[in-house]
Amino acid sequence: MKAQTRFDRLRSAASDDRGMALAVVLIMSAVLFLLATTLLMVVSYRGNQTVSGEKHNQAMHVAEAGINEYMYQLSVDYGYWQTHETLGPVNTEDGQWLVTRSQNSSDVVILTSVGTLNDGTERTVRASVSFPSWAKYIVCVDQGPYSIGAGATFYGDVHCNEGISNSGVITGRATAGLGANCTWGTSAAANYPGGYKNNYKNIDFSQLTYDLAQMKSTAQAESTYKAASGFLGYQAVINGATVTITKIQAINKNLPRTGYPSDPLLGAITTTGTAEVYAIPHSGVFFFDDNVWVTGNYSASVTFATSKNVYCPGNITPTTSGANVTCGLVAQLQVLFPWWYQTMPDDQMVQAACLSQTAGVGPEAPSGLKKYNTTTKAWTDTLTLGSSDYKNSVTLKGARAMVQMIGFSSGYTIRNFDRDPVLANNPPPLYPKLTGESLQIDTWQEL
Repeated sequence: MKAQTRFDRLRSAASDDRGMALAVVLIMSAVLFLLATTLLMVVSYRGNQTVSGEKHNQAMHVAEAGINEYMYQLSVDYGYWQTHETLGPVNTEDGQWLVTRSQNSSDVVILTSVGTLNDGTERTVRASVSFPSWAKYIVCVDQGPYSIGAGATFYGDVHCNEGISNSGVITGRATAGLGANCTWGTSAAANYPGGYKNNYKNIDFSQLTYDLAQMKSTAQAESTYKAASGFLGYQAVINGATVTITKIQAINKNLPRTGYPSDPLLGAITTTGTAEVYAIPHSGVFFFDDNVWVTGNYSASVTFATSKNVYCPGNITPTTSGANVTCGLVAQLQVLFPWWYQTMPDDQMVQAACLSQTAGVGPEAPSGLKKYNTTTKAWTDTLTLGSSDYKNSVTLKGARAMVQMIGFSSGYTIRNFDRDPVLANNPPPLYPKLTGESLQIDTWQEL
């Protein structure tokens, strides 16, 4: 037998697989241990994450409850934000919330609510809330029922506290006051594609007293307030971001004589005193304790308010069509369109939200007009204007709110009414808000 060499012994040892099974078992056990440990960690993490997520949601719900409660208080009391910088803390079953009014204006209130669970988990929500304004309605009437003829089309929402009788077309919503009804002519589906609701909450015109007082105090603070003029009132001409104000001494009511080219035109305005030029202030509000005649083009949002009447003796439009600016005309008495002025454009355009607290928005009925009597050589004959003297058209793009409906059938052959879409998110400065209606949430974010 051949002797075994050293090389043979090494080769034999290398080919011997005794002990490999144990090594494989140990390696697999280690891998399985690591997998099991990882799985347990994942399950534990997921469990903690689920619990954390549930607490997060609970804290969010608590914070949101605070926002909702503050919004409810605003819906029933328009001035709530003025006297309540905070609301709470209020305890709930899961924890407590505290709301802070961090920034506000007459148009927007910014609310920050902190919801804290009983275990200390905390979440914060911030919401920007705006009030719906009277400009939300293309027409809003207190006394009625408001009758809409077959030839009328309204591109927006219509409301009347005492009901609506509609034979025309309303593309938005029509709402009636408490206990009143909306009724429709033939082909109701075609005449009225929108929806409507009866027994709707009445809109309170008396609340405008508060809004007018607020506008007056704001204008006084910014030196854009005008007391009684001692004459007929004021002329306010808008030119971009400025307004020129002059006292009105007279308005001509005599028809020019034939052959006398120097005679003033019927309705010509005579001013007196020095004209004053104002930049539209930060508040955007002018207030007059007198009548005011408003015309011009605005490049900044502006509101003209008065304890008397607003007259529209010409065009009132934005400087740039489609610009994100609006105009408000708010009168304690009437908003009037003096169509009989010969200085009025034959096709008048007014892009504004018009509001009358105690009367109406519509054409001015001319009175006391005279013509020259060639026999007596005096302005004695009463001048009566008929349909042949009407202006061709009036286009009112915006909104009208009034106690009594005044139609534009007198003074204008063609009447066009449309809603200004900019009014929805950008009402005129300090334009009166509707209390008791759903608030609009502009932004909602978790901090």
